[in-house]
Amino acid sequence: CTAVNNIVYYNVAPTSANFYAFESTVRHNCTVPAEGVGCVTNVPLFTDRATRTLTLQAASLCIDAGEGVAGLTIDYAGDPRPAGAGPDIGAYEYPSGWDAGYTAIGGGWRRLGWFGDYVPMSDWIFHNKHGFWYPAPSSTPQNIWFYTQDMGWLYTSSTQYPFLYRANDGAWLWYNGSTNPRWFRNMTAGTWESWP
Repeated sequence: CTAVNNIVYYNVAPTSANFYAFESTVRHNCTVPAEGVGCVTNVPLFTDRATRTLTLQAASLCIDAGEGVAGLTIDYAGDPRPAGAGPDIGAYEYPSGWDAGYTAIGGGWRRLGWFGDYVPMSDWIFHNKHGFWYPAPSSTPQNIWFYTQDMGWLYTSSTQYPFLYRANDGAWLWYNGSTNPRWFRNMTAGTWESWP
């Protein structure tokens, strides 16, 4: 057989940890010991192995490490493959959008540990504290631009938020998590701002 883009990990076999006497064509798999071409031997970093949530964490070396397979354009969940620079090893593609790694919490709502709760609404999102924001289509977790009707374009990242850079006046803001109104510390001017 030919085994491509598979995760074969956490198993026991008579003579090896994860497989016994591979006599097949194996490429771009995640397993130990290394076998075939393009093998990743690091732990795959599933989202939650205990609950069998077999999507990948952001730090997984399986992301973009797979091989393109003709005709394979979706992953096990029906999402596009590849989603990033290349196909991922494993059943699920790691999402490449600005909200990569979100958790679905029901009713269409999503949660990001660094950003909070929001629901996609066509091209916009509705955030449970900020209201309507538009994420620029080219945004990635490391480089996010949001358009807001009240504050204009805001720049942040998954490691910078709740710090936001406001493009229209070049000010860095820190959001303190409050609502009705929302309070931001203008770090550039050294003052507080409130927004509905």
